[in-house]
Amino acid sequence: MIFNTNHKRKGLIGTIVVHAILIVIFIFFGMKYQDPPPEPGIAIVFGFDEQGSGGFKPVPKVTPQPIAEKEVVEEIPEPVKEVESPQTDDVKEEIMTQENEDSPIVAEQKRLKKEKELAEKKKLEEDRLEKQKLEKERIEREKILIICFLILKTVKMLQVKMQIKAMMVLMVIKDLKMV
Repeated sequence: MIFNTNHKRKGLIGTIVVHAILIVIFIFFGMKYQDPPPEPGIAIVFGFDEQGSGGFKPVPKVTPQPIAEKEVVEEIPEPVKEVESPQTDDVKEEIMTQENEDSPIVAEQKRLKKEKELAEKKKLEEDRLEKQKLEKERIEREKILIICFLILKTVKMLQVKMQIKAMMVLMVIKDLKMV
């Protein structure tokens, strides 16, 4: 036999009992449903496919009404006077259109567009002038720096010359002392 030990048999019996209890619980408590489930709201029927194709015209249902005797009242229609209308064939209506002005909305949009373009042009011109101004300032600073550099070089050269002269004077003085 497959389950030859005691604990394997007890395990098989326990498993079968637990599953049997679960199946009974599902049958009585958990497996209740309606086929089909109820739909909330109002059901609307849109018709059938054959009717929706266009070839079908529904016939209205007519219910017979009881015929009751009614008093017959005869009305005499009043004669209708015919009013002569002007002939529209001979008269040509001239449609007047306005070609030189736009509607207020279009005119407003054009005005706003022009204002926007002018603002952009003004901003571009201001930016260009600002760049020119900054470029001029940069050139002026460079000129000042070059002048300062030249002055420093000149001063340095003068200092060197003066040092040379001072050394020459010292050498002359030494020569005089030796003599």
